Formats: sequence, structure tokens, C-alpha cells
Amino acid sequence: TFTAGARALKSVFCFDNRMIFIGSGITNDNTLYPTETTLFQLHLDDTGEPIEVDDEVLGGFPLHHTRSGVERMMVSDTKGNYYVIKNAPQVHIVKQNQSSPNDKTRKMETGDFATAYIDHGKAPREASYEYTVYIQPTNKEISRIARKDDYEVLRRDNEAHVVRDAATGITGYVCYADYAGEGTIRKIDAETIVMERTDADGT
Repeated sequence: TFTAGARALKSVFCFDNRMIFIGSGITNDNTLYPTETTLFQLHLDDTGEPIEVDDEVLGGFPLHHTRSGVERMMVSDTKGNYYVIKNAPQVHIVKQNQSSPNDKTRKMETGDFATAYIDHGKAPREASYEYTVYIQPTNKEISRIARKDDYEVLRRDNEAHVVRDAATGITGYVCYADYAGEGTIRKIDAETIVMERTDADGT
């Protein structure tokens, strides 16, 4: 949800069971509340449902776990998905009872939820984010992604988000303005989404 005075450029790149989320130009005039990027918010059927943070299992309730100055961290949700967050100022993982209005009736209801989010602080200027969601990866995939990424961000600014996926050979371009770059795509005029693929033989 955006408040007045908030703006950001956001994109999502999907490759097989991987979704790469990129944000740039995150700016907000609101000095009263922090600007946040929600990674997940899930209802808890059991308050003891664990969340993994790197090699640590967090099963307590209520829970408020915070990491600051994050270079790279891996977090699981309660549905078997894994999130790899990179270069975040602060990440919060919370399990708590909360009240919120029903989407349809607007009646206030309560429930137990697990939430993870990136905290950009109050009134950020040109903040950014980068995280990947691996949809129910296998144990072999989990071991691999704990060590390294399957993709490379070639550009993340207010003109374009460009991501190259190693496994598929696909490069995705989300251009917010005129784009000029190196490689196969040299120039793109105006707002455009482009995907290109390099086959095993280099074509």
C-alpha cells in the first residue's frame, strides 16, 4: 500500500520455480512511519510452525527476529518456500497475533500470522531491494541456493531492471525510460518489457 508522497519502481522476473523481485527509486515523504517491503504474510494454523533463517530454526511464539545490515540471508516461510534477500538495511521476521479488517466485510478479525519484511526506514530516498523466492525447492536446490545465486542483476536503477538467469539462459529487461546498454539489446525506446534467450550453442 502506497501513501501520499511514496513512489517506487518494482519488477518481478519469473524463471521456472524462481521469482526475482527488484525495486529501485523507493522514496517516501512520510517521516512518521517506516517504509516496508513485505516478503510474505501467512496465517498460522499452528503457532509452533517453524521458520528457518539461514541455519537457525525459529519456532517460538510470539517472535520478533531482526537482522541489520544484511548482505545475504535465506528465510523459509511456513509453506516450503525460500526467500534469499540481498543488501537490505534491515529484515524483520515476526510471528504474532494481529487484528485487521476482513477484505470483504471490513469487520475487524484476529488471527496468528507469520510475516517477513524489509525495513527501509522512515522517509527513505532512492532506496532499493533485491530478493528471490524459490517456490517449494527440493533439498538439493536448497543446498545449492544456500551457497550461491542462480541469476545476476545486470542493472537496477530508475531507467531499467535487467536480470540474467543462469539456468535458462534468459535475460529479462524491464525498461522504464529510454534504455541504452551493452550486449544483444543495445537500445530500447520508452517503456518496454523484453526477454531474450541464449541457447547452449551461444545463439
